[in-house]
Amino acid sequence: MEVNILEVMKHRYPFLLVDKVVEHAYYKSSKVIKNVTFNEPWVQGHYPGHPIMPGVLLIEAMGQASGFIIMDLDNKQAKARFGYLTKVDNAKFVRPVYPGDQLVIDSKLLEKVDSYVRIESTVRVEGRVAAKCKLTYILREEEDEL
Repeated sequence: MEVNILEVMKHRYPFLLVDKVVEHAYYKSSKVIKNVTFNEPWVQGHYPGHPIMPGVLLIEAMGQASGFIIMDLDNKQAKARFGYLTKVDNAKFVRPVYPGDQLVIDSKLLEKVDSYVRIESTVRVEGRVAAKCKLTYILREEEDEL
């Protein structure tokens, strides 16, 4: 699946945490890749000499990966839709993530109620779970205000 991430995401370096969309099913699921590199801003300070990707950035990566679920990537005329994070449940960090790791982030829609969606997301490194959580978003169109 070929997706120009910079055309559909508002995030930019250093906060863009998705490198490639591997799979996408509108309002169902997404699978993305994030390559963790040694030149990321957090590496120098978390922790010096033994860099471990911060849990909050793993949650952000899962959040960005989950955002593709609400994007109609096949419809170029679709209005931009944004999911504003309202809740993180059951966040678990099972093993550390290091520079050089490739994250495979699988997200699936659990439910949609009115303008809220609940998504389950899992980060894997070499097929092993590194982190997981459930995320709740309120959906808004581009020009909507909260």
